[in-house]
Order: sequence, then C-alpha cells, then structure tokens
Amino acid sequence: MYTKTFLFQCLLFLFFSCGLLLKAESGMAADQEGQVSESMSVTQYGITWRFNGTHTVGKFANGDWWVLGPVEIVSISPDYDGAQNGWQVNPMAGLSSQGYDSRILYWGFDNSLVPSLPYMASPGDSIVKTISGDGRCTPDDDPTTHPCYLDVAAVLTVVEAIPADNGATVFRPSYMGGTDKVYYSLNNLRTDLLPSLPAVTDAPDLAEVENDFKRVQLDYSSSWIGRYLHPAQNMAQYGAAISIDTNVGALRLMLNDPIAEKMPALIAYVQAGIDWYHMLDAGTNWTPNGGHMVGRKIPVLFAATLLDDQNMKNVITSAVPNAFHEDGQTYYGQNGIALFGQEGTESQYWRRINQGSGSRTIRDPYGYVDGGGSEIGGAYQLCCTAQPFKGSAIAALLLPGGKNTWNHNPFFDYVDRWVEFGVWANPDPCALQDPVNYTGACVSGTGRWTDKHGTLADAGGYGHPFIDNMWQTYRGSVGDIDWVFMDGFE
Repeated sequence: MYTKTFLFQCLLFLFFSCGLLLKAESGMAADQEGQVSESMSVTQYGITWRFNGTHTVGKFANGDWWVLGPVEIVSISPDYDGAQNGWQVNPMAGLSSQGYDSRILYWGFDNSLVPSLPYMASPGDSIVKTISGDGRCTPDDDPTTHPCYLDVAAVLTVVEAIPADNGATVFRPSYMGGTDKVYYSLNNLRTDLLPSLPAVTDAPDLAEVENDFKRVQLDYSSSWIGRYLHPAQNMAQYGAAISIDTNVGALRLMLNDPIAEKMPALIAYVQAGIDWYHMLDAGTNWTPNGGHMVGRKIPVLFAATLLDDQNMKNVITSAVPNAFHEDGQTYYGQNGIALFGQEGTESQYWRRINQGSGSRTIRDPYGYVDGGGSEIGGAYQLCCTAQPFKGSAIAALLLPGGKNTWNHNPFFDYVDRWVEFGVWANPDPCALQDPVNYTGACVSGTGRWTDKHGTLADAGGYGHPFIDNMWQTYRGSVGDIDWVFMDGFE
C-alpha cells in the first residue's frame, strides 16, 4: 500500500514534468538571459519559431533568442501566406526587393527571398521574421498616406556554440548578410566613458528608451523608400522621427542615474547601434534626401565609443559624407562658412527656383548661402533637419572623442550657427534671374535672399524639449563654438 507521502511526491513529479513539457512545447524555455534549456520552439513579440525536435536555446543580452544549430525549422508563425508575414535569412544591403510583405510601397516583392519550410538553418543564420499589419503606424494614423505594412519584426540567431555566459553578456550579432557573425561582449562596455551629467527637465524615463530600441531596427535600405520597411512597433517610420528617438536615447543615457538602472536601456541602445554599424559596413548609406535619412549616425557613434571598438570608429571616421544624411547636407562654402544643402547641379538649383520642381534641399552651387533655392530657411531645412541635427550634435560633443570620430566639422559648425544665428544669406554676390531668360549662373548682383539672413535662429520641427535643455545646459561645456562672423558678414 502506498503512503500518502509517496502519492504526494508522485503527484508533484507529474506536475513538474508536465509543466516542463508544456513549457518546452510552447517556446517558453530560458525565460531570462543567462538560462539555457531544451525546447521545441521559441516565441518573441508574437512570433514563434518551431523546431523538428528539442534544441538548446537561450537569450542574448538584449533578450533576442539564439538556438544551437544546425536546426531544422518546421514552422514560423504567424504563417507566411505568400504575400504577408514574410521572413528572410541574412538580408543583404542594396537589394531593390524584399520578401516581407507584397504591399510595401516602391519595393519589389520577391517570393524567392522567403525560404521554403521546413528550413535547415545553419550556424550564422539570422532569421528575420515579420508580422504584417493593417497599414497604420499608430492606432490613429491614416494608412493611405505613408502606411506601415509591417507591424513587428524579430530575429532568431543560429549559433555554432553556446555563447559566453549562455548569452547573458553577449550582444546579438547583426542580422545583416553573411554568416560570419561578429559577437560583441557586454563585458567590453566602457561605462566609464559614459557621461554622468546632472539631470535636466523633460528627460524621459529610461524604460521609454529601452522600449524604443529593444526590437530590431530594420533599416538597411539606402533609399528613402526604406521608411516602408520599418515595423510600426520596432521604430519610427520617418527619418526625422527616428532622429528624435536616437538623439533622446543617447542623451538620456548620459544622465547620472546609477549604471545598474541604465543597463536595460543601454543594452538596447548599443544593440541598435551595432545593427546600424553593420548595415553601414555591409554597404547601406543613409544618403541625404529631405528629412528621410537623418538620425542613424549618433547610435553608431555611441556604440563604437562605449565598446571602444577601433574598427567601428575607423569605419565611421572614413565614411564619405553621403554615407550619413547629416554630413551630406552640411559643407564649408565660400569664406569657410558652414552651409546647408546636399549636392546637385546649377541646372537643378535654378530649376527649383524658376520652375518649382526638383530637390528642395539642393545646395547653392556657388557656395555663398544656405541651399533650398527659393525655400532657403524653409522646406526640409526648417521642418525636418535643423532640430534633429541639433540633438545629434550635442550628443556627439558630449561623448568622449565623439567629434573627432564623427570627423565632419561642417556639421557641428552649421548647427552652432543655426542655433545662434539662423539662416545664412549674406553677403551674396549673385542675383536672382528672370525665370524666362535666366542663364543658370551666378550673375553679378546684391544677393538672392538677403531678407532671410539671420532669421529663424534655433527654429524647426522635430525638436524635443529635453534636447533643448541638454543643449542649453551643456553646450558651453564641450568646446568652443568654432564658427565666427567675418568682417562685414553680420
């Protein structure tokens, strides 16, 4: 006859055994970073990868899953239906097509980019899965304007060996093309290089920063149409809005909270910087275009600085100006004045003035005044770049060695000038020309837009009160304001 104690122990054994089986089957194994278990599936952000049998799984420092490979993936839900909820393996920069959603505007949809299931995943594979949405970027958005057809994305990384500390001290390697993954260690974070500044008002919660960056940043297009690749839950769609998030995130992490309290947000932000760095290294350029591509350089700089990684720093320092929006829209013109405008031709410049068509950020081909043609001081200079530039500038200046690593001084001089003075339009030896008989050259005159000179100081959209307060409090402590008025220029 069995005793009550024995029966009770049997019931406990059955209870825990069934619980472990259900946990493995439902993909809930290794719920915390640093735990490793055997599981038939893993789930994140509503996405489930199911395997053919149990496999060793765990999480990286940022909470993304890894699985010990090779592994046969038998299903990924929500199921890909041939047009939506797509997925790709090791996506490549520079492609003009994608396999996530057939509705994504201006991108070719290529069903062949979505592997067939079951899929035998090899070590080094990064499996990027998306869930399609209803087109709204936020619940209140009108999806007929700039729709977000992707709702969320997540990455499963197939590893050759269990990562150090079971992944708890390892950043997820980049999801970008190629299986030769680079692993960065949390132990190499130079938190001693992170400023610890007294707080200013309007600072967001650290949890907000973590939430902005804890999901993968899907942003490897070099064209403005990459905005339609951004999953609504993962990141903002428009570049200027991305810049608010990246600037606020970097600056918020520079306040004097204890490092332990910063760590979840810091891990999420550095992870995003690692991903953006590897997008750049794989060939993605965020070439200037209106306000679309701004905001990607500061997280790359932040990650390179905090990891104290010389290879990352070298790639940033040696990048051509058009690799990053901020640098491609700032340059030194005549007399050493830092001006606004992206590259173009004389004919493009005058076409904007006389016909109202073409780029509204085209630089002055003669290098005397801010660009934009008849919209000098307006259009994208005002709406969508001046304030995002301001946030990136103060963040870079506050990072140790940040300005040197950034390596494009016209950007910093332009921001100082815009904040302190505004539009630059005088002296200007050129004249406006008759729109019918114009020659498309700098015809001698007394200026094209002299009435705009010195207007709109520190104006612009896509600003943030926290960034304003950080600038006002700390700009004077991080180097001289290098730009100066030359005689007769005021």
